[in-house]
Order: sequence, then structure tokens, then C-alpha cells
Amino acid sequence: MGELAHAAMLTCAVIGAAATLAAGRRVRPLDALAALVMLAAMLDTAGDRLVPAIGWACALGIAGVAIGIRTRADRARIEPSRADPSRVVPNRADLSPAAPIHAEPARAVPTRAAGAAHADLHHALALVVSGWLVAGALGHADGAAAIPTEPHGHAGPVLALQVLAVALLVASGAVVALRAWRTGRRGIRHGAMAASMTVMLAAMVVPSLLAAVG
Repeated sequence: MGELAHAAMLTCAVIGAAATLAAGRRVRPLDALAALVMLAAMLDTAGDRLVPAIGWACALGIAGVAIGIRTRADRARIEPSRADPSRVVPNRADLSPAAPIHAEPARAVPTRAAGAAHADLHHALALVVSGWLVAGALGHADGAAAIPTEPHGHAGPVLALQVLAVALLVASGAVVALRAWRTGRRGIRHGAMAASMTVMLAAMVVPSLLAAVG
């Protein structure tokens, strides 16, 4: 089961990196960096594990937090124009010296679509949770489980929290993917990224869950 989980995680990391970099010059540097870090982490966990668990956990967590901060900044640029009705623009048809300027509500010009912002938020949270899961997975000799499954210690509560976090992200990722694919060709990239991350998270936590209930 551990080998299948690693294969699924590596495949999803490759798909996610390819979908991210497929944007070419339009890709945002932070997205490209996060995709490459995730791919490197999956390659390392499936191979010789040259980097300590805490290293990958920190790298993925920092990438997730950075994308979350960027998403918040993006939303901050969108919301004021939507929420402030006092912000007006002149009606150009009436711009003449003798005619009064009739104002109309300013139209919001979002820097990114709401769907893309939702996808970014899901991506940020998924990276943070992935770091949490990878940190546990690399602590095992077989790498099959995300956390220890022995009955003693904190395995039970931690596993429950991990399953809950992954379940919420899987549901959110499904929504992001479906919404992205419904927008046409421009949404395929976001859909592929969300779907690959969703499957990867499930592959990380399922072996631990099966070991615990078995």
C-alpha cells in the first residue's frame, strides 16, 4: 500500500507541476516555486530521502503561507471596488464642457477571477497540510503512513485531525476543479492543479487510516 501511495503522490506532483508550468510566461513565480518544491518532496520521499522530514515540512508550509498571503492581498485589491458604492467613474458620453458629469457606479476590475482566488486559497491550505503529512510520513522506515499508528501516544487524535483536514480539502478541491473545468479551456489548468493536489492529499492519509482501522 505504501508503494501505491507513493506512486499516486508522485504522479499527482508531476501533473500539478506540469499544469502550473504550462502557463508559460503567465505563471506566477510563487506558484512555480511551490510546484517544484512539491515535486522535489515527492521525489525525495519515494527515493533516498536526502532531506530531513522537517525540511520538506517547512518548505511546503512556508510556500503555502506565502500563497495564502498573496491571495489575501489579491482579494484586498478586488473587494474595495465591489463594496464601496461611493467610488464612481464619469459617464464618458456626457463629458462635454456644457454638460454636467453624470456618475455611474464604478465597475469592479478584479486582478484575478474569484474562481482563481478560491483555487489559490485551496492550494495554500493544501500545501500546509501536505507539509504536516510529509513530516509524519518521513518519520517512518517504510514511509507508508502519515503518522504513527500505534495505539499509544497521540496517534489517534492526530490521525483524526489529519483525516478531517484532508476531507475538507478534498471537498474544497472537488469544488475548485469542477468550477474551473466549467469555465472552459482557461480553467483546465486550475482544475488539473486542484484535482492533482486533492488526490495527493488522499493518497497521503489513506494508508494511515487503513492501518489504524485494520
